[in-house]
Amino acid sequence: TVSGALNGVPGYASKTVSKVWEVANRLQYSPSRSARNLRYGEENPLEHTRIIMHIIHMNKPVPEHNSELESAVFRLAYESQRRNFFSIPYTYYQLDGFRCPPLLNGYVDGALVGTLHPEVVQAVASKVPTVLMDVPFTDTVNHIPIVNGNWVKGFDHLLEQLHTLGHCRLALLNTSTAEVENNSEALYLKMLRQSAKGIG
Repeated sequence: TVSGALNGVPGYASKTVSKVWEVANRLQYSPSRSARNLRYGEENPLEHTRIIMHIIHMNKPVPEHNSELESAVFRLAYESQRRNFFSIPYTYYQLDGFRCPPLLNGYVDGALVGTLHPEVVQAVASKVPTVLMDVPFTDTVNHIPIVNGNWVKGFDHLLEQLHTLGHCRLALLNTSTAEVENNSEALYLKMLRQSAKGIG
């Protein structure tokens, strides 16, 4: 049952599969490559696949059209292929649990993770190089690189780091004219000022 659940064999109860994966993730289980070689007679160890798993948490059990997310998935696939990598999107819903046989079985060389669940982040990061994408800054994942489109959190994080290094003044150079206060540059400057005020 455990082997079948971990390898994605159909026919097992959803509750059983979720429990098996929950325990496997908690124990940071990985199959023994040497044991599998003995059983199946594999002569060549698995080489790098150049596959990057793009792990996305869904807010609902059935995905809805989301042009921003779909665009991000497409751009990531395009940029990956330009560098001779291949990204595969993997979605999961919290109640169904996280289970991903390609990751467990070593077919993935790295992962981009967009989830708020630290247990999923830890399970993935224990197996492959991991980068977090568009998740809040939290103490539990400080050791994992983060790419974050949340400008406010990003500015806060940047200025906190600068403050820690002893910097206490910030100069803003803005080339915008007074007529274009609604552009994105003005918005970013406003957020940066707010972050600077918050940190002092």
